Amino acid sequence: MNIDNKVSYSGASLDEVTFLEICRDSDFVSFLERSSDMITIKVKDKIEKYQILRVIEFTSDRKRMSVIVKN
Repeated sequence: MNIDNKVSYSGASLDEVTFLEICRDSDFVSFLERSSDMITIKVKDKIEKYQILRVIEFTSDRKRMSVIVKN
């Protein structure tokens, strides 16, 4: 939590952090928890859990990061 009582995020890139902050501030999606193999989010008022199957890290060739998940 920071001074504004908002959850603060950290990530591998500024784009990741900005995306999470926009979702948080819009009250549409809230990131709740992440472990090495699971991510939990709240979409509106529904809790959703996703199994992380593969993380493809950002590269300068692809210019993106990808995450493959299973619901």
